[in-house]
Amino acid sequence: MDPRLHGDDKKPEISTFYDSIKTETPQEKSGRPGQDEASFVGASATTFHVTHQEAMSVLSRSLLTVLQYLIPGIGITVSVTLIALTIGLVIGTVMAVLRIYGGRFLSPVAAVYSIVVRAVPVVVIIFILFFVISELVDLSPFLSGAIALGFASGAYQSEIFRGAILSVPPGQMIAARAIGMSRFTAIRSIILPQAVRLAIPAWSNEFTLVLKDSTLVYVIGVPELLRRAQWVSARTLEPFLAFGTAAAFYIVFTLLASRLLGTLERRYKIIM
Repeated sequence: MDPRLHGDDKKPEISTFYDSIKTETPQEKSGRPGQDEASFVGASATTFHVTHQEAMSVLSRSLLTVLQYLIPGIGITVSVTLIALTIGLVIGTVMAVLRIYGGRFLSPVAAVYSIVVRAVPVVVIIFILFFVISELVDLSPFLSGAIALGFASGAYQSEIFRGAILSVPPGQMIAARAIGMSRFTAIRSIILPQAVRLAIPAWSNEFTLVLKDSTLVYVIGVPELLRRAQWVSARTLEPFLAFGTAAAFYIVFTLLASRLLGTLERRYKIIM
């Protein structure tokens, strides 16, 4: 008889098969990780820690690069804003006075200026001044943008000062004329000083608008804050970091200006 067909000969093969199966460890039965699993978890935590440090290092380097690009643009942005506000203040004051005291000839001119300029987008005024007027007068992109913003701001400031002048009691002009002052002297010495103080709250809003409109000069190549943010965004491939940092600068400027103008408003407030 062939021994391979004997039933007892199969028992050692079955026993060897079951002996080869790994017996479950006590750690696995209790649900606690064994030594190999604990080593794997520890190695993973170390790898995550190193990766986190590397990410923070990369972020710090990107932030430094962004600041190096943006800081030079701060001076340009502030300069454009201050020049535009100064030009707008002069134009707006003159146009407001002409609108009220200009008579039948000058008052309509001031009204047309205010209506037309406020109806035209600011970027169109920048293009006209840079591509048309600069052909006749040698103007740099910086001056073209600042003057264009000031010309546009003058229309809005004229309405601000017109409302402030109309807020001054008319009896003061009558009283000034009664004691022998000329109309020009009364406007310069009596009306305008009070109108300027009354216009501070609205003028602080105009400062914020001009500050934000200063970003429009980038269309003619002025490297202001937003333009530099665009450059560094393309270099670092971090648009949120670049534009977020630029936005933070604008917020800081706005808060500082609002705080300063709020202090002036409280100090020079006119109680009627």
